[in-house]
Amino acid sequence: MNVEEDLIMRMQADEGSAFKEFDRDYSGMINSFIYICTHNKTSSKDILAQIMVAVWQHITEFNSDSKFSTWIYTISIREAVAYLKKAKLPCRITTDMSLIINARFALTEQTDGEDPESIMIKGQKLIDVLKAIALLPKDQGIAITLIYFEGMTNIEAGMEMGGKSAGSVKQLLIRGKAWLAVLLIDYKEDYS
Repeated sequence: MNVEEDLIMRMQADEGSAFKEFDRDYSGMINSFIYICTHNKTSSKDILAQIMVAVWQHITEFNSDSKFSTWIYTISIREAVAYLKKAKLPCRITTDMSLIINARFALTEQTDGEDPESIMIKGQKLIDVLKAIALLPKDQGIAITLIYFEGMTNIEAGMEMGGKSAGSVKQLLIRGKAWLAVLLIDYKEDYS
């Protein structure tokens, strides 16, 4: 059992120290992402509080078949959109923004134990990749995101994309990666 699985089990057992640990480990990251969406510190803090409550209320519903980061991301986006609509504030959460937020959660998962400078460099490269993905035709960007950031198979991604075949998803990946190679020529060694 890894550290994250242990934390989830302790949270599901309603262990108070587990929620404090979750708050310590995740609140800064979640608040940063929400601030990107709102550009308002007060709203971001209010939304963060709602997200923490929602995680606490629904942790027993978490299914280990999905990634914990994806589950948190989904709650974060849902709570942010609900708050912004209720407050009649502009919602800056777009498909491209949600791709960036989801990818940043994925990046955090993959960098445990790395030094902060290395994480920052990786983060900047990731942002550049996501900006390039946003320039791709919609289906190519979605396919790349589902396969490489969500960890889905071609079949799963096809189902998520409205019933496309695994072969269609494979073709979208091939075309999308070819365009990314052109768009990211400066990072050729890093992403080849």
